[in-house]
Amino acid sequence: MSKTQNFPIGNDFKAEVVQRNLEDLFLFSHSHDVRTTEPGINEGSIGDILPVILSGVYYVYIKFPSVGWKRAILS
Repeated sequence: MSKTQNFPIGNDFKAEVVQRNLEDLFLFSHSHDVRTTEPGINEGSIGDILPVILSGVYYVYIKFPSVGWKRAILS
């Protein structure tokens, strides 16, 4: 997978474009490391991205400085 976005966003924020790009990241970049539990507070490094499936819902967890893990729903 390319490290650039698949669909240009330009100056307009297009949620469906971001959604497709996140789905591509989830499916292709880390397909070997899909988890079924949330990452622990002390796991990982700043900037890590973890795909997680919880009860059939797809999430992407991203570790931020100071605030820890935050997640975005993909489905």
